[in-house]
Amino acid sequence: MLRNSRGITLISLVVTIIILLILSGAVITSIQYKPDVGNFNKMRSDITTLRDRVLNYYNEYGIAPIGDNVADPDMPSSQKNPNDLPGSYYKLDVSKLANITLNYGRGKTANDVYIINTKTLQVYYLKGIAFKGDIYYTIDSASSD
Repeated sequence: MLRNSRGITLISLVVTIIILLILSGAVITSIQYKPDVGNFNKMRSDITTLRDRVLNYYNEYGIAPIGDNVADPDMPSSQKNPNDLPGSYYKLDVSKLANITLNYGRGKTANDVYIINTKTLQVYYLKGIAFKGDIYYTIDSASSD
């Protein structure tokens, strides 16, 4: 009488290896986009915080916390608020907003700043963040992504 041996068959081993290869491929693919997602989420957090603080500041003082005037930003029109007033873009003076910590917009380079349109109070990150093959300057244009 042959005894039913309890070992790993070659078929179950091959199936297990194939499943592991598929899973590792999915993990490697997701790791490639991780920096883009992290950077975009940091910008999204900054802009959300800035919007709240700018609105509070505007309600209290009747003016946006602005600095120097900036030439109209060179970004696609799909990224701009259609109600923005041309020529009304200013650097956001973050020093007027108390207790704020930002991931970007610290002015390390000329375009590493947040700007605001004084008509719509729309906040933009002038440098932009690459995400899913595009460059985003604000979060409204990527809200459906």
